Amino acid sequence: MVTGSNRVGLTIPALISSGKGTEAVGLQRGVIYGLYELSEQMGVSPWYWWADVPAVPRSTIAFDPTKICSHGEPTVKYRGLFINDELPVLWNWARETFEVPLPQTPFQVGMYERVFELLLRLKANYMWPASTFPPSPPPSLLFDTGM
Repeated sequence: MVTGSNRVGLTIPALISSGKGTEAVGLQRGVIYGLYELSEQMGVSPWYWWADVPAVPRSTIAFDPTKICSHGEPTVKYRGLFINDELPVLWNWARETFEVPLPQTPFQVGMYERVFELLLRLKANYMWPASTFPPSPPPSLLFDTGM
């Protein structure tokens, strides 16, 4: 069972491996951090997409249900990044990567989904979006992704 608290931290007392699935309860971001922690323990780097870090294929994945993985409240309140080099580098990269035609801004949902996933995998909780060019990430995307 995966359980959350009223803090950002998440406690994972055991992983149900009986084929009945895993129950996730708690704050959205805490559950996301816990699931990404399990993903990282299975060999998936937080940078898998951005830095082309391949996941190591495994024939078996096992967790010891008697061990407790616990992460308390972070010591730094705001953990994230500011997108600073938006033009021309990030602008051109995003336009090419996400195939956004002119005159639309390339800073759209597809780019922000990848940014948010990386931030959550790194247990961040804050992003200051590129401010020179609208649009900022839509509020619904912030909620849907857990940011």
